[in-house]
Amino acid sequence: MNIAILLTNSIRLNHNIKENIDWFLSDLDLSVHTVDIFCSAWYTKDINLKEAENALDFKVFDLESQNEYTDSLMLNYENYNNFLNTYVNEDPLYNDYSKFNFTKGGGIHSLYAIYKINRGYNIIKSYSKKNNIKYDFILKTRFDFEFCQKLSESHLVECKNENAYFGKDSRAEYNLEHMMYTYTDGWIGEEYFYANDESFEKISNLYYSYYDLSLKHNTWITHVWFKEYLKEISLPFKKSSIFGRLRRPNGIWEMTIYNM
Repeated sequence: MNIAILLTNSIRLNHNIKENIDWFLSDLDLSVHTVDIFCSAWYTKDINLKEAENALDFKVFDLESQNEYTDSLMLNYENYNNFLNTYVNEDPLYNDYSKFNFTKGGGIHSLYAIYKINRGYNIIKSYSKKNNIKYDFILKTRFDFEFCQKLSESHLVECKNENAYFGKDSRAEYNLEHMMYTYTDGWIGEEYFYANDESFEKISNLYYSYYDLSLKHNTWITHVWFKEYLKEISLPFKKSSIFGRLRRPNGIWEMTIYNM
């Protein structure tokens, strides 16, 4: 089976990511499976780019400065930014804070993440075509996510169907069948998700619909319309059994649960 691992979101080198990925894959017979690793992320000034590029054996290492995210780069950026500026719905999650700051920051960050997943998938697709490789299993994760359970053959078999499997956000509780809340943008699968090539492409195409979905559901809270998008395209989604945790400079990010 051909496996692709895509690292997205912001570059954060808070733990030994190579050691963790090697451990994560160590139960697989790599004489039978091929694993290729890709990066499509953004960075800030305090990041050592050479260290990031050498962190893993990347087939493609795609990095953009966060300063480059403009309306000329991302689809419907200006329209979405205007929507965030005029967003007036009451949001119980942030009623103790400045609504504008959290809405604007979380909404834009969500857009970065969706954009990079789409860009990352297209990089994988281009590499796949150029090298005549068909990936059977594609997993998206983050630089600062530490897997605490190994990938098994059973997880690979799961992706022989059209289901997509999403990790549980360690920063908050949610239920895939109901409303989900996390401390910021918190969309499903922010830490990781996996699917076969066809299903992963469908998920990445959310990028082309995000603005219309935010208007339709009148919210920037990404998981609200992300879940609806999966239903609209009839893509089954389930919770993955794999667990892990986010790493931060001062240690592990503690779980936060909001009682709604």
